[in-house]
Amino acid sequence: MCQEDFGAVIPIRSIPNHMLDQPTYFEDLDGNGLLDLVAFDHEGRLTGYQERTGDGDWIPFADFHSIPTINMHNKNIAKLDMTGNGLDDLSAGIVVPSFPAVRDPSDVFVLDLLGKGSSCLCHVSTNKTSSDKLLVWFLDMAGSSKPNLLRSFSNGSGSVTTVSYCPSTKFLLRDERKGNPWKTKFPFPVHVVSRVATQDLIAHTCSSTRPSPPGGQPMALAKQTTNFIKYSTFEYTDSAIKERHVFYKPVITDVAKYIVFGLPLMDTVRSITSFKKDYRRLQAQTVTDPNQNRTQVLRNALGHKAATAQIGITSTLPPLSPVPLSSELQFAQILTIQLSRSKHVIGQGANAEPDNITIAVNYFNSVSRLLQSVTLRLWETEGNKSTCWAFSGSTIYNEDKNIHQGVKSFYTLNFINAISHSVGTLNPDHTWSKVKLKPWTIYNFNASNLIRGSGPLADKDLGYHTKGLNKALYLPSFYNRAALKTNQNAQLAAEKSLVYTGCHTLSFLNSQGPVVQTSHKITSVEDDHHWVFCYNAHSDKVKEVNLLSQTVQQYTYDLSRRTILRKAMDPGSVVVLFDCLSNPLVSWERNGCLKLTQYNSQQRETEVKVVKNNKAEYIWSQIKYSDNEAYKAKALALNQRNQVINVWDQSSVRTNNLYDFKGNCTRSTVKYTTTYRSVFNATPEMLLDGEVFVINSEFDALDREKSSTDAVGRVTRRKYELGGGLTEVSTSSDGQRWVPHTSSIQYNADGVFTVVEHGNSTRTSYTYGDLDRRLVGKRTLRKDDTVLDDIPYVYDCLRRMVSTKDAAQQDVFFQNMKVDSSSNYTYDTHGRLVAATGREMLSGAEDPWFSSRSNSLRRQLITDGL
Repeated sequence: MCQEDFGAVIPIRSIPNHMLDQPTYFEDLDGNGLLDLVAFDHEGRLTGYQERTGDGDWIPFADFHSIPTINMHNKNIAKLDMTGNGLDDLSAGIVVPSFPAVRDPSDVFVLDLLGKGSSCLCHVSTNKTSSDKLLVWFLDMAGSSKPNLLRSFSNGSGSVTTVSYCPSTKFLLRDERKGNPWKTKFPFPVHVVSRVATQDLIAHTCSSTRPSPPGGQPMALAKQTTNFIKYSTFEYTDSAIKERHVFYKPVITDVAKYIVFGLPLMDTVRSITSFKKDYRRLQAQTVTDPNQNRTQVLRNALGHKAATAQIGITSTLPPLSPVPLSSELQFAQILTIQLSRSKHVIGQGANAEPDNITIAVNYFNSVSRLLQSVTLRLWETEGNKSTCWAFSGSTIYNEDKNIHQGVKSFYTLNFINAISHSVGTLNPDHTWSKVKLKPWTIYNFNASNLIRGSGPLADKDLGYHTKGLNKALYLPSFYNRAALKTNQNAQLAAEKSLVYTGCHTLSFLNSQGPVVQTSHKITSVEDDHHWVFCYNAHSDKVKEVNLLSQTVQQYTYDLSRRTILRKAMDPGSVVVLFDCLSNPLVSWERNGCLKLTQYNSQQRETEVKVVKNNKAEYIWSQIKYSDNEAYKAKALALNQRNQVINVWDQSSVRTNNLYDFKGNCTRSTVKYTTTYRSVFNATPEMLLDGEVFVINSEFDALDREKSSTDAVGRVTRRKYELGGGLTEVSTSSDGQRWVPHTSSIQYNADGVFTVVEHGNSTRTSYTYGDLDRRLVGKRTLRKDDTVLDDIPYVYDCLRRMVSTKDAAQQDVFFQNMKVDSSSNYTYDTHGRLVAATGREMLSGAEDPWFSSRSNSLRRQLITDGL
């Protein structure tokens, strides 16, 4: 062989000198494939060993001191693996009771008799009968399972995971029986995961997974496989790190010594945000923004937020009391109770008005996913004898974290197959839909296609998923249930839904997954309506073709997969060019309008210019921020740092004069331009009217606007309920006489209003469906119970409105025709509105905005009853 066939010489470093004068042997002690040194004294006793690492070095010598003297033949010594790590062990003496008498030492041996990777102490003897058969007696030293394997763990929040194992020999024999022998084998069995079970002690559910490893590639633990990789760890203890981003965006961060915690942070306009860290929970405890406003966060033992306090620069932030830590986690129902003030309390004094404390209780499962929320709506008072709570719907998840069931006063079931694809949905109104998956094709059957069927149990695709359900959940069907009712609205909904029967949608996929064509199939019609979608190599949509083979939209992308050209039938062509940070710089439309946008160093929009038909360039709008040199001096006192100060556009200039410590604008002024009829440059030099309009706003502690003063001095006052909903709106011009516009609003558990009492003493009630929460009725009454409107709403099975009728309105006779107050809507099989009928009253005066042609058409529509 030539000299160049050999690599460079690698010397073995740190050979221990004390082992050179003792009998030494080479043996792989740790199973990493490298031979280690084992030392004996001159009397044959083991004195220690030294392992070799992958880079040719040695670990410190392991010295054995009180090793017992063994004065017997080697045949009387059996080495075995007690811990299951693949190595022979040496431990203190263990007495095995009732061990049979041994005549020949060769009758006792060590063997992996069970084939599970752990040793058994075996003994061979005869059965002492006439046949004198040999029997093998064994003692499983590892017990029922191999030791040192992870059996279970808990996340501390109610989730417990248990792991089961089986030897790799099981999969070896399985594959050999199937005719797929392994190409490579381990010289010893290894344990692989056979089952993983996760139990949710909060939701009382359990999910299990049984992985099936491929042949020859068992999922072994790291201790049972060998990887010749050297790992190096470097610790940096510099007290500061400076990092410069490209395109002139310097960010300078001071980092705590030895622990990488960001302290002060300076942005591109030299505004500093500082942090005070909670080193126990590794989270920010106090944050001070560039305006010196502070936010303090208190966290519990799990690192979740327990309390939050905010204060401005002029006040002292009181320290939050620490949360008591429990020594043990109780696996009860995990919940959080959120208490929030609606008023600022610092500086109010002892005579401050009582504050409403909002309360929200959130329930979580063991993996911290929200299950249900409960919000306090009304306290118990003299007028109200009970406390009112609003319960949201609860959610049930499967083992793949997909929503399996959503529960309110009704619930919707989602059916998920084994590969986590949704295959069907059962709605509370007895409508159901399904998705049929086939190679390269997806069949979608919505609720309209299945309203007259016998239910999902008889369906060959969903029958397996619904066989354990109560039949009352889907029988009678939507059509049969509505048709049997005496309510004419329900019968009309069933009749209108028949138009969709026998229709379904096909989606054809390409090899990368996107839909390349959708077809709307109708059983009674041979032709179908289909749309075609074209994609590029990166799965970006480049074209859409409608059923008339017309290109509806066409897209062009740059190398970063951003849309730079879009051609559409209605708006035409639109070209957009981006900068390196994906901000739109230049945009051009087909009508000849060119738009140029500029940004500052913080990537905030500062100026927009427009060019029409390659003519003069105009500054359409301009925005100034507090980092401008003209505002830096007084920005801190007015909480204006990192905020918008001035906005110039084609109508006016708006100035934000004052912000509160939460970033809400509390005072602004507006000056309108005098040349609004033509396009001009929106700059500080534009012509403005001399009158200044001042707008003031006041916010509560929950950032809700509770009072505002418009430009003419009219004050608008708003009140909110405990759940956050608006309840009262009133205005005043002099600050003493208040005119109510809305005197009361009541909400249901879903957060939508049910009763609205207006300032003119009218009362509007809203009614919602019990099973779908859709608006089914609206009724307005005067103070004397006179009905102003009474409108029911009727929907088909796809929740499209099909009919309304105002029962408070009388029938009208026009040109020998009786026209009632109902409105009806008709849809085709594709769900498109094709007809609408209703009543419209003509005004007695001639409308100058309509031509004689439009007026004649309008009269013709009313004559026809539309």
